[in-house]
Amino acid sequence: FGSIYGFRKNDTGSIKKLIFNALRTKKLIRNTEGNEVRRYISIDDTIDLCVEILKKKYENKVINIVGKKKTAVRKIINHIAKKLKIKTIKYNKNKSLNYHYTINPNTYKIPMGEFIFKKNEKSITKEINKFIDEKKIYIN
Repeated sequence: FGSIYGFRKNDTGSIKKLIFNALRTKKLIRNTEGNEVRRYISIDDTIDLCVEILKKKYENKVINIVGKKKTAVRKIINHIAKKLKIKTIKYNKNKSLNYHYTINPNTYKIPMGEFIFKKNEKSITKEINKFIDEKKIYIN
């Protein structure tokens, strides 16, 4: 799977954590430099594709379910900051996370793997905006 985001997803997702922390503290803090690139995919699109790969044509194949677009984490953080009018953004280089950000869907290749994408996938920025608008009601 690519980097799954969504607001029906559990609370371990990095985007969800960033938003909740930003709403509470009025700061955005990332324990990397933010340059890592992800292929974000919404939980809803992921579920749809999981159902899709149950079809016979995917039988005995290695399937990679990822978002179509490669996006830097820094871009997502900047979007959240702009939406929430947050001025404090801090990036920390955390050496203990190097392994996690070295092997990811963009650097780890399965020679026989097939990438499938959701047609008309959800826009991450629109989904973030929607989530923030809903959560502001509960946090403020």
